[in-house]
Amino acid sequence: MARRIHEIESISLHTLPDVSGIYIFKSNNGEVLYVGKAKNLNNRVKSYFNLNLETKTMRMVKESKIIETITVNSEFEAILLEAKLINSLKPKYNIELKDDKSPIYIGITNDKYPIVKAVRKTNLYEVKFYWGPYLSFKETKTLLKTIREVLPFSDHKISKTACIYNQIGLCNPCPNLIEKTLNLKIKKDLSKMYLKNIKRVRATLDGRLKKVKKGLISEMDKFSKNQEYEKAIEIRNQLILFNNLTTKKFLNFNYIENPNLMEDITRNEQNELKRVLKSHGIVTKRLNRIECFDVSHLTGTSPAASMVVFTKGLADKSSYKRFKIKSENSKSDIDSIKEVILRRVSHISDLSRNSSWGTPDLIIVDGGKPQVKAAVDALKGVVPIIGIAKRYETLVFMNEGRFSEYRLTGPALNFVQKIRDEAHRFARAYHHKLVELLIKNVK
Repeated sequence: MARRIHEIESISLHTLPDVSGIYIFKSNNGEVLYVGKAKNLNNRVKSYFNLNLETKTMRMVKESKIIETITVNSEFEAILLEAKLINSLKPKYNIELKDDKSPIYIGITNDKYPIVKAVRKTNLYEVKFYWGPYLSFKETKTLLKTIREVLPFSDHKISKTACIYNQIGLCNPCPNLIEKTLNLKIKKDLSKMYLKNIKRVRATLDGRLKKVKKGLISEMDKFSKNQEYEKAIEIRNQLILFNNLTTKKFLNFNYIENPNLMEDITRNEQNELKRVLKSHGIVTKRLNRIECFDVSHLTGTSPAASMVVFTKGLADKSSYKRFKIKSENSKSDIDSIKEVILRRVSHISDLSRNSSWGTPDLIIVDGGKPQVKAAVDALKGVVPIIGIAKRYETLVFMNEGRFSEYRLTGPALNFVQKIRDEAHRFARAYHHKLVELLIKNVK
């Protein structure tokens, strides 16, 4: 872990570290204004100076005179350190809450077999130890799930049967099974094992990763020396997982960690896409609702399609739709796209209170000229439509029967790729479900 101070007036953004870590915006008198984490400190800090920022973020940057960076060994370590510093420094511009009623923490209870769980600030009385605040409930759950794969723990009260997580090794040993064990020696050993895991979870959340690793190595060596090779192998596997957890690339998190900055980046992406659309004859005042369609099939088997929705630049999963292709020519992507768009058009005017259809500002189809033509024919000009061809990530336009293309770059590329990839993921997930149902029916 290394700290460096950078004065903003004389800062050379190219000299900032190209590694994971923490950055801290400070005022002239040393007041901590904002703490954030980054996969790449250089890229993240540069983003504050390369965007047209919204008022709140702009005010924070103008008040800042110094940026302190703290480099760490892994992205995982940066996540833990960020929460620790926000809790201790309470920076002026950190938004504690973005997703619900109050900030999210990770807590450990004072039970006989302590429970590890996500907890709101308003419910911290339920736990003995806590860490945070974290950005969102989703991030906190992801962090807990990742730690649990290495250091199993319980998230439930004692009951009569082993929990489902025990079967997949995430609650091992399960307190329910420990309590049912009649052999007192075995019961004592299992209880010690569980409490040792909890102790290591606490040390991990404290950021004492070297101590956890050292403890695992020591325990593995002890079992090996005593010729308890099966136990030694179990600890070795645990150690491998822990080393993977604390390596440089830990990709399960969204590192656009400042909600204000994320809004700035999203707005910049939308504006850049608007500029590209305008240059190809599509003029739109807003891109509040963008829908993207993708078709998935395996040699025509159980073809399916997805419609994902991005509202104000962010995925709106409550509005996603999936389609089972009904066309006789279901092996054809072109016929499938036409069918799905026709089915979508029938709901364009559905603006009732309970409807999640609404009217899109733009429709994107995953495909090139044939797919775009099929969609344009189905839409009949009701909504602007473009395609994205995978080769060179090219946008495809059709105006008055003539095609034009534009090879995407920069923020617009990031934005459209993000939308297209989500549509692809959602379509494949539904297609796989249909194939599984087909196989079951055959059996």
